[in-house]
Amino acid sequence: MIDWHNQGAWEAYLPEFFFVHLGLRIRVYKIDAIESGMMNYVFRVQTNKGIFFLKHALPGAKAGSDLGPALQTISVRRLGYEQRCISKISGILPDGIKIPVVHHYDPESHLLILSDVAGKGGMLLESNLRKGSFEACTASAVGRFLGGLHRYTWGTRDSVRGGRDKDRNNWMRFLQMRTIGASDERVPVSVQQELAHLCESTYQHHSHDVLLWMDCCPKNVIVRSDGNIGVIDFELASWRGDPAYDLGFFLGHYLIQALRKNQLATVLLVMMHCIHAYRREVEGMPFYTGMLSRVLKFAGATMIYRAIGASRLSYIDADSVPNFIQKAGALLCQEYKDGPDLVDSYVEAALT
Repeated sequence: MIDWHNQGAWEAYLPEFFFVHLGLRIRVYKIDAIESGMMNYVFRVQTNKGIFFLKHALPGAKAGSDLGPALQTISVRRLGYEQRCISKISGILPDGIKIPVVHHYDPESHLLILSDVAGKGGMLLESNLRKGSFEACTASAVGRFLGGLHRYTWGTRDSVRGGRDKDRNNWMRFLQMRTIGASDERVPVSVQQELAHLCESTYQHHSHDVLLWMDCCPKNVIVRSDGNIGVIDFELASWRGDPAYDLGFFLGHYLIQALRKNQLATVLLVMMHCIHAYRREVEGMPFYTGMLSRVLKFAGATMIYRAIGASRLSYIDADSVPNFIQKAGALLCQEYKDGPDLVDSYVEAALT
């Protein structure tokens, strides 16, 4: 049995592995570890036949850390869920969106081989945002992708995990982790109550049969040099939930950077491009009514989650956490009238 998380073992075994499973004869290759020991081991393999990514799922994701139980207990079969999600969305992609091709999946060793979607010069969107580079075209592309994903999968009653009850449970535990799971003594009682209300009301009244990405954040979006984007990492996807969650989770990261970089006006403009691109895809769909108010609340919840909850962003320093909580709380506790043209005024009121 190969020690899959050992880079040295890969270097010795890779030519045989690629020939047996992909029918490729690899003569020249270089292996770089991208992620080592958090939820997965991920290796980037540059070969004379192209670039590949190897993902190996750990049975105890982030074991021993202080992260929430939703991440600690996620199934070791998650890469199989990612494979299934990719196969479901490969035919509904808007122009300019690229997702990986699955070259091989081994359910026994929990190993996935994916194609590269970055291309030459591709950069993670998170890296660009941290540098203060906010591009409307990239945000619009993500809005189009999410809109297409939600529009074409709504009402189909499919599943990612082989059962709708399993997908519903996955949706619920991540909804909890990223709302009420981020509350502690630093969060005012009124904001904790609003997080609890958002969680409960969303689950009770806004859960749809629709495929959610569930991890739509800048670290999973690649800005390509050809003007397209790549989207990666679908292992948390669920065929159940509120589409507002995906869009709000994504935009919450932009608001974090708006505060960090003191560029609220620029970020608001970019956010509006994202929202309008999403709206063009889904306007008229039953789940769109009243959705934008929940998007803003999920954006506020995401700010708190990334500041003090599971999967905290390491670059949010402790001294700035109270400010993040205050601003996010204002966003959560506002009363909203629905309408895309009101979003910027609501956000500006909360964050200034």
